[in-house]
Amino acid sequence: MDITLINDMIDELENNETSLSNIRNLSALYNVKSHMRKEDNATKELSDILPSYLDYIDTKRDYQLHKTSADEVYTAMQSVCSEIKEFIRALYRGTDTPKEREIIMRMIKEMQ
Repeated sequence: MDITLINDMIDELENNETSLSNIRNLSALYNVKSHMRKEDNATKELSDILPSYLDYIDTKRDYQLHKTSADEVYTAMQSVCSEIKEFIRALYRGTDTPKEREIIMRMIKEMQ
């Protein structure tokens, strides 16, 4: 479902008469819209990872060619890790069930 369509449906219901049916439909649409925002946040965070990783690769190449220091590599790696952590947090915030959260937490523990 497209967010524009959801917004249009919300606008239409908000401008109609107040009825139990309209209130229920609005509630459902508000929940869907809220859930879609969570997904958009995860998508945004995911799209931040690749540029950070590519910067790390460039920095690492420069280090191997003796053009930069190891500290620059560490800073770039820290940036990649930070972006991955932000994505995992957004993914976790977008969960709806305990099982989803359990899967994410298990993955994190397995990485330790």
